[in-house]
Amino acid sequence: MKRSTRYVLFAAAVLLAMMACATAPEPEPEPLPPLETDTELVQAQRDQAEMLRQQIIDADLAQYAPEEFDRGDEQFALGDEQRELDADEAIQHYRDASASYRRVIDRAFEEVVDVARDDAQSAKSRADEVRARRGAPQPYEQGETRYATAESAREQREFTPALEGYRGARESFEEAYVVASERRDRAREAMDSADRAISQTEGSAQELEDELEDELEDEE
Repeated sequence: MKRSTRYVLFAAAVLLAMMACATAPEPEPEPLPPLETDTELVQAQRDQAEMLRQQIIDADLAQYAPEEFDRGDEQFALGDEQRELDADEAIQHYRDASASYRRVIDRAFEEVVDVARDDAQSAKSRADEVRARRGAPQPYEQGETRYATAESAREQREFTPALEGYRGARESFEEAYVVASERRDRAREAMDSADRAISQTEGSAQELEDELEDELEDEE
């Protein structure tokens, strides 16, 4: 084969390879996650505010900060007015409503839950003074369980479970204090009785010894 012919065939092969690479399909890009719409954002903020409001109503907390609760309701209503007109405006109103509702809950925690927490801690301290962990293990351990549950609810800002937990813990620790105190008093009484019995026995023995010595002296 002539050199010119080989050159033409080689050039054709290179051209075909280049055309194949140029026409190869490119990999399709991965689909992007769907973007949240304004409607979804508005609804999410409304749901958050409504959840906080319902928590206040269920636990009757509005009484602890009525003006703040009313302010939250005003912002919530404004959010409803704007939700179909201006998404950004509605979102801000719902956020303001949530902030007011949270302040109501915080005030209620300060005035009720935190006081109940202090009461539970004081009851535990009294129980510890009489060693109730050993003297009354069942109510004492129940108090610890209830207190731990209340602490978890308090961290989650759940008013009713936290309040009920602290109050239940206080009752359990108070019961442990009473049981352990009664057992300690009975133990002390038993020890005192034993001491008196020993003293009486020692006294009787001394009397017998004295009488024996007197008899011996008389015989002499």
